[in-house]
Amino acid sequence: MTNEPQTTETSSTPPRLNAEIEQNSISMTPTAAANISSAALIAGFFLPWINFLIVKPSGFNLAAQGGKMAILWAIPMFALITLLAGISKNSQRGVAQVTGVLPIVALGAGLYDMNTSLLEALQFGAYLSVIAGIALLAITPRLK
Repeated sequence: MTNEPQTTETSSTPPRLNAEIEQNSISMTPTAAANISSAALIAGFFLPWINFLIVKPSGFNLAAQGGKMAILWAIPMFALITLLAGISKNSQRGVAQVTGVLPIVALGAGLYDMNTSLLEALQFGAYLSVIAGIALLAITPRLK
């Protein structure tokens, strides 16, 4: 018989610290993430979208011009519907998909109309809206 020391594997993190980490961890439900993305879309609608020399119109200003730009009103309306559906615990999946696509389609239409120079003129509100739209599309498979 050999007297080899027996070793037991232990976690490098003490149990008490593991419990504290689990207690302090933040988890977000898909509904909460959709609500935050919808609120970001609404906020982004009122922030500057494009830089035209010294004028920086928001999505609101562009939509108020009417014509082809009137379709932009759909962005905050669908974002509000998505937000209200989440708050009232109703299904968000279908409306969140439409809401997520809208700013991406608006950017695509703008790029088509103005060629690629639009990307150079985009401001924070447009970027926020597109990122929030992409986030909504990423979240929708997990929504009820």
